[in-house]
Amino acid sequence: MATALVSLGAAACAGGGGPGAVPRDVIARRISYLQQRGSQPDTVVCPENLPAQVGATVQCRLSGGSLTFRARTTSVGADGIQFDIAMQRTGSGASDWVLW
Repeated sequence: MATALVSLGAAACAGGGGPGAVPRDVIARRISYLQQRGSQPDTVVCPENLPAQVGATVQCRLSGGSLTFRARTTSVGADGIQFDIAMQRTGSGASDWVLW
């Protein structure tokens, strides 16, 4: 699987995720929105909030289990927490994450 560099440009305020965190439901909703592309999206489960620390990550899964998503904090500032989302096929053995 080749890696594609595409910036999502997502941002979230820290409110609701605890001090300095993106709430896990915000990440799950963003993944669901991106994943649907004209069809009913699967349920996305994110086990924890994304910390407001550059480089911090959290992995989320679709209920069907075919894809794993990683949200990664890219910057933290007055305008909120910026993060990107990457995906990987579950069980593919590929180590590459494709930025979405």
